[in-house]
Amino acid sequence: MIGRCLVALAVLLCVACGARPQAGAPGPVVHVVQEDIHSGLLVPADWIWPNASGVAEVSFGDAAWMQAQDRSLSRASRLVMWPSDGAFYLKRVGDDAAGAIRSEHWRALAVPLSPTGAAQLQAELARWMRPGPDLASWSDGSIFRPATSFHVFSSCHDQVAAALLAAGVPLSGSLLPWRSVDRFHGEVAEALEELDRRGIRYVEAMTE
Repeated sequence: MIGRCLVALAVLLCVACGARPQAGAPGPVVHVVQEDIHSGLLVPADWIWPNASGVAEVSFGDAAWMQAQDRSLSRASRLVMWPSDGAFYLKRVGDDAAGAIRSEHWRALAVPLSPTGAAQLQAELARWMRPGPDLASWSDGSIFRPATSFHVFSSCHDQVAAALLAAGVPLSGSLLPWRSVDRFHGEVAEALEELDRRGIRYVEAMTE
């Protein structure tokens, strides 16, 4: 367990070191969306389904918990101690970001990307996914896909943080475990303010 956690920290550190932000051309705007203790991303739906319109939610978590198979106190306690099977939750949630955010009552932060930054973020999300068929598909359009293991060093906040870091968003506290949703919201807000101070409107990572 300790070894796996150290590996996760090392991966995030490597991403952070090679992802200094720079300005790029206008590209898509993604949103960090948060509800209760959970964080996710709101991205163009055609990132998930070719030729789709509108926006889609992308979230990461424990597979059993996200599919409502087991949300007991014992399950929650186990997740604090041991890794579990992870899953991505994917769902088209509206025609536009503003409408989806209002409808879902999310707290949201907009992250303007360049086309390169968008590709960098997509590549990081793909790195967390695992090959294989969907775990489940619900009647409301929700899809669950297999993902990397979920644990306290690889939570929904860490997945969003890693994606933002890969795209050049300069998060300062991204290597810290046990972040609360409020602390993570503050980290993202501070990073966006830093980009604004630097005059970077459309962010992308500058790789060496």
